[in-house]
Amino acid sequence: MRKIKISIITVCLLAVCGYIRLNMLNAYSLRPKEFSVLSLSEIYTVGLVMGVAGYPVSPEASREHMLLMGNHTKNDTIVMNSTFIHKSQVVSKAKTQACTKKGITRLRWSMDAYTLHPNWNSYVETRTSLALAGGKVDCRTGTPVITVPVNYPPKATATFVSIGGVKVLSVQEGLFNVLEERRWYTPYTAMYL
Repeated sequence: MRKIKISIITVCLLAVCGYIRLNMLNAYSLRPKEFSVLSLSEIYTVGLVMGVAGYPVSPEASREHMLLMGNHTKNDTIVMNSTFIHKSQVVSKAKTQACTKKGITRLRWSMDAYTLHPNWNSYVETRTSLALAGGKVDCRTGTPVITVPVNYPPKATATFVSIGGVKVLSVQEGLFNVLEERRWYTPYTAMYL
């Protein structure tokens, strides 16, 4: 019982320290050349923690993020498997629109879709939007294919949890763009069939 208590206290302390450090990293200037190897290692570690901790919420987005660390070349296309994304109303409408006109339709969600909410319909859109943000549906061949450029913008903040309009958990996505610029991450395109 004592070991369990110590483990719980240790995990809580690490979570609090990690949260504090994340807030400090979020305040960094985003000039890639100004980051030390130690700072880059911290950001990389935050990325690992996000990938693992985020898996239960959005396995697709976690997989996409973790593959940035993988052994592939820039601009490779990696085929992903997920039946869940097809439950999204945004994806369904975009597939219908793209296939009706035999063309390409961009996937667009409201900013609110990226924040976790305690109901199923919102969860479907949150989980899907986290994975497919910036993506498009291509139905020029008659079969809808979703492609998503997996990279991070130089200046953007993602808020995952807010309570009463107050941002509780946010990540400066530009930190991960710094890892791309310094070649610690390799961007690619995710393809969902």
